[in-house]
Amino acid sequence: MAQNGPSANVNSNAIAKIAQNRLTLMNQEINAIRHDVQQLSHHAHALLVATADIASEKVVVARDQLDAILNRTRDASEALYDGAADSARYCRDTIRKHPYESLAIGLVVGAVIGLLSVRSYISHHPRGR
Repeated sequence: MAQNGPSANVNSNAIAKIAQNRLTLMNQEINAIRHDVQQLSHHAHALLVATADIASEKVVVARDQLDAILNRTRDASEALYDGAADSARYCRDTIRKHPYESLAIGLVVGAVIGLLSVRSYISHHPRGR
């Protein structure tokens, strides 16, 4: 049963605000991870430059491997960031389009997790012992 009127608008606005807050937090965490990967890449590149004059075969092989890993990591982190941002936007848009359905799904998932937690607790902590 769908609500109409001011109460429905307040509920959907509250849900949209919660989704926006979650999206903001997710973006902050993704940006922090991205910054860490960039710092790691920067330091590894500095190591490559610092060891450029060492001609030992083992050092050259290690440098080449590190360079390849840095390139793959950079590409993967960009893909991860783009995918996470797209997923967050999709979730936000879906919640805005279907606030009551989203709320119902959240309640059901929460209830299932709560039920499983209680059952697990009871099975590991029997009464009378």
